[in-house]
Amino acid sequence: MYNVHQDVTLIPVTFNGPGFVLAHDSLPALSVSASNDKNKLVHVSLVNIDPVKNTSISIILSGNRF
Repeated sequence: MYNVHQDVTLIPVTFNGPGFVLAHDSLPALSVSASNDKNKLVHVSLVNIDPVKNTSISIILSGNRF
């Protein structure tokens, strides 16, 4: 699933999102990864890890990497 993020350049990601509680731990509800491959394609992976709630998102790409 994340093989597009192997052997590429990591793009730092900043996001604000909801969290959820699992047992006694508070976790972010979303897992986010972004990278540039050798052809300068940008790959963004988003996973909702909250087993109960759906999450709506919007993405803003900025900077000179794109």
